[in-house]
Amino acid sequence: MKYHVNSVGGNIEGFKIGLAKALQLTIESDSKELLIKVGQLANATGMMSDVLGDEFVKSLIKNKQKTLNIQNQMISIHLESDKSKRSNFRSGVSFAPWATTEALNSIISDHRTVMSVYVPWLDTELNDYTANHQDSVLV
Repeated sequence: MKYHVNSVGGNIEGFKIGLAKALQLTIESDSKELLIKVGQLANATGMMSDVLGDEFVKSLIKNKQKTLNIQNQMISIHLESDKSKRSNFRSGVSFAPWATTEALNSIISDHRTVMSVYVPWLDTELNDYTANHQDSVLV
């Protein structure tokens, strides 16, 4: 199942909406695994740090994985970039904030991705995504 947020650019609310949906899907999933896929690991700072906390994001960048207890559910959050080697993510929800069209297509076709949540960066990316993925659900 695919989901997307109707938001572009550095909109922190759009990022929060997408992340909340990705976390909800992860908690409800059998695997309890969430992959956050970014273009570059440096992209994990900034807005992600503002939302998740600087210490959490620095640890996630360093270790590529964090385990959290959310609503009495232990979930694993993994971090990958377009250029980093694969993490220990086996299967589950992929959260793709600001992914390029090429990267997003790779995420969607990745055999590990069961569900995806996309937060576009540009208006054209949002328009292309909704035209090409009419089965995606607006969050």
